[in-house]
Amino acid sequence: MYHYMYHYGSPAGMVLPTVYLLIFAGALFVAAVEYIFLGMGLYRMAANRNHPSPWMAFVPFARTYLRGELSGDIYLKKRSVKNPGLLLVLMPIAYSVIVSCLLLVCFMFAIFGASVMINGGVETVVSVLLFAFAIPVLVISIVYQAVMSVLNVLVDYQIYSRYMPLHLAVIHAVLGIFVPLYRGIYLFYIRKTPCYGMGQQRTDRQERAQTVVKDAVQKEAQANADVPAGNTEVPSEEQSVEKNEAACGEGAGKEEK
Repeated sequence: MYHYMYHYGSPAGMVLPTVYLLIFAGALFVAAVEYIFLGMGLYRMAANRNHPSPWMAFVPFARTYLRGELSGDIYLKKRSVKNPGLLLVLMPIAYSVIVSCLLLVCFMFAIFGASVMINGGVETVVSVLLFAFAIPVLVISIVYQAVMSVLNVLVDYQIYSRYMPLHLAVIHAVLGIFVPLYRGIYLFYIRKTPCYGMGQQRTDRQERAQTVVKDAVQKEAQANADVPAGNTEVPSEEQSVEKNEAACGEGAGKEEK
């Protein structure tokens, strides 16, 4: 009689592939969630601003350009960044090209150094490869990540500043760099918030001024309700608004002084 024995993989040998599969599935899920929430948020914001192509929010690379379009030009103290969306698209491409060129140079040095290694010059080949590839790639990667992080913060700050006070815009822009999924979920959350228009920013002083105007209008409405019957001189709504705006302007001038 013949006996056939089948050896299946041990359970311990299946742990590592399972872990890799779970990590891949988790990363795919996170990417899908970010894609959906970010796309819906950008689409609604672009539609509310009457952008001609809000569908770009669901197209790779084009959605990055659209985010820069919603941000607008970034104005610093003495310089300005024109078309930040185009920079967000082109910088990763330029980084990949530079790293690929360095990899090609490293490969050429490796082929050239094969003969040196045969003659016992292993340390020479290792040092050449280190300086030709590892160190430049490390420096370029650090600079690239720093520039991209700053540019993303500025772009997000420009977008958020049209929906909220400036100090909150700074906080949310920074959190979008360090917290996964934060940018996509938060843009989805504020997608229906009224925008203050291109080139306008909501400051804390505007918040306080708006509150002062509302309180003044309510007080004057109450005072008008208590006017005696014989007094027919009731200020109109336009006069009330003008008085409140003048009072608000005086308060802002005192604050500046």
